[in-house]
Amino acid sequence: NGVVRVVSGGKLTINGDGLLDAYSPNNGWCMVIWADGGEVIINGGTYTNKNAYSPTDSDHYDLIYVKNGGKVTINGGTFIDETPRWTLNHNNDYQGTIIVNGGKFYDFDPSNVDTDDREGATVVGKDYCSVKEGDYYVVKAHNYEIPGYDNDNHYDACQCGAKENVEA
Repeated sequence: NGVVRVVSGGKLTINGDGLLDAYSPNNGWCMVIWADGGEVIINGGTYTNKNAYSPTDSDHYDLIYVKNGGKVTINGGTFIDETPRWTLNHNNDYQGTIIVNGGKFYDFDPSNVDTDDREGATVVGKDYCSVKEGDYYVVKAHNYEIPGYDNDNHYDACQCGAKENVEA
């Protein structure tokens, strides 16, 4: 059904450069990873549902999905969702987390997820930031190389918009 499902008590670690494409010509199950109470660690690879198909719902295909306390940690990889807004998603009625510490995201900013209103449900990891360079990349640490001036203060800024070294 186009999904790798990890249930409560299960743990899956994915390493390498392989491709997981949630191709599903017969139903709407076009998510690649579903952490249904289990834990998934992604350390590379390419994850797509670009061949998604559903006769009734063509504007909502989850790529990475958590529910029932599931946890996904993304340390790297490339993520291409047929409907980019749903690249990382939660079931709003259940607890679960997605932590992003790296990766390339097609037309999706993992630091600005709008599919779940719970604070901290999806986060870009501490000391990481999301940078747009065509696609979005989550990279280690902020790169404060852009000088700025705002309201009589000098600062250095990162590409992601974070500021430091504010001087009076």
